[in-house]
Amino acid sequence: MSKPALDLVLRRGCVHGCGHNHPMDIGIRAGRIVEIAPSIASDAREIDAGGRPVFGRFIETDFH
Repeated sequence: MSKPALDLVLRRGCVHGCGHNHPMDIGIRAGRIVEIAPSIASDAREIDAGGRPVFGRFIETDFH
């Protein structure tokens, strides 16, 4: 069974707080991060983060 399609893939983002020390791809579906991997194969729209930091907590509404 195949995975549901992604809405967006952020390419080459430095993911902080997840133990990753090199740029990763971040798959987003329905407004939620659903996959973090070195490379994600997808036909979804892409944004190249260019090695910049990516912080999920800046976009989540339940921030403590």
